[in-house]
Amino acid sequence: MLNSDNNLDADESFHLALKYMNQGDQEAAILHLKNVLDDKPGHGQAMYLLGALHADLGMYERATEELTKAVEMVPEINAAHFQLGLLHAMSGDVDNAISAWEALKSRSDSDPYRIFASGLEKLCDDDFEGAAAKLKHGLSINSENDALNEDMARILAEINSTTSQTIGVDESPTSEAQSKESVSKMFLAAYQQDNDSDPN
Repeated sequence: MLNSDNNLDADESFHLALKYMNQGDQEAAILHLKNVLDDKPGHGQAMYLLGALHADLGMYERATEELTKAVEMVPEINAAHFQLGLLHAMSGDVDNAISAWEALKSRSDSDPYRIFASGLEKLCDDDFEGAAAKLKHGLSINSENDALNEDMARILAEINSTTSQTIGVDESPTSEAQSKESVSKMFLAAYQQDNDSDPN
């Protein structure tokens, strides 16, 4: 089916979206992904990439909706489950974050997404030491996805910063709500470091 606006079919638009993403042209990539979804509403990969781009733009609510649809359409995409969980964690919704990562537990023990998700679950449970160990393990074996490593390295740095600041400080009881807020701020701070860095 041809799109009447630009005479490109869904497959052509999808490949152009990938090209523009590689070139860092988010606007063009989003336009082409929307064209794909206009022609093929069930195109799970396009929905996933659109959600990922909106997350990069800081449009977290829209990204969460799109990634939720993406994991229903293409449950085999590990990155979609992982990033959906990360977005939920950033908003403080720990239960839905863990639910999103549940699908990764059936993956290989050496799958970086499974290892990183396990670490982030420990972080959501305030197990900073366990979280750091898992993230370090994931970083040591993930040689294929540099961008993922950069994101996880930033969260690891946030963990190290938080734990170093609490050494020697008397611990006081914290409510579950306060704990969730602290964790969500840690996820968000690490995520925004990437999005706020502008080479220009």
